[in-house]
Amino acid sequence: AWEKERVALAYKALALDPNLGQAHSVLADKLAYLATVDPPSDTEEARREAAMHARLAVELASDDADAMFNVAIHHWHAGHDKEASVAMERALELDPNHVLARFFVKVIPFGCAEAPRSVIDDLVAFNAAITPDNPIRWVMLTWISQLYLNNGDFVRAEEAARRSEQIFRPPNAVYRLAAILVQLGKTE
Repeated sequence: AWEKERVALAYKALALDPNLGQAHSVLADKLAYLATVDPPSDTEEARREAAMHARLAVELASDDADAMFNVAIHHWHAGHDKEASVAMERALELDPNHVLARFFVKVIPFGCAEAPRSVIDDLVAFNAAITPDNPIRWVMLTWISQLYLNNGDFVRAEEAARRSEQIFRPPNAVYRLAAILVQLGKTE
């Protein structure tokens, strides 16, 4: 529901200013995300619309790190890892201190693949360096959990997932934790 609210707010912003690249980037990100977690939102029309908003965001806000981050996440959700990496690198060019871009530039190549232990160790250290009360830590922890899951390290995957859910508990993180628990034989 909160993602659909963000979509509605981005549409309102575009009603006020159709050339607001940042709003286009939010729509690109959120429409692509919804297509991955909300079956009724997974339509060819929604995927085309998300891609159109990504193109417009690049045209209108290519100098905005947050907009390029959103475009990168759009591409990642759409399964276009190469384009996601290029857009994430652009976000980092614009803002080398963009915390989530610094994190995701390392995660993108391994979202659905086994990650070298050195990559996971770097991400764990990066997460540990973030202040404990920073709300974005849940994002980092959930993806660290995913990388451990991809590597078959279910104990560490569960630990990261549990730490993540203490901060925020979106549906896809619950599904990931359920998959980990099944692998550990904790089906109750």
